[in-house]
Amino acid sequence: MFTEKQKVWCAVYGAGVVEEILHASEGVYPVVVRFKGTRLRAYTSDGKYSADGNVVLFPYPVEITKAIK
Repeated sequence: MFTEKQKVWCAVYGAGVVEEILHASEGVYPVVVRFKGTRLRAYTSDGKYSADGNVVLFPYPVEITKAIK
């Protein structure tokens, strides 16, 4: 789904670039994304910030239409 150097969008952090895709044996969060500056965040291979959470990372721009409270 994601490739290195791909521009991506996170519903939480905004636009970023996939810095690295780790081998599956290196953990549950193989997709490493760089956001503004040096901020790095890791995601599951299907774009989740936590393994039991919702997908928040997308290969296309996302628009937040209603905040969850």
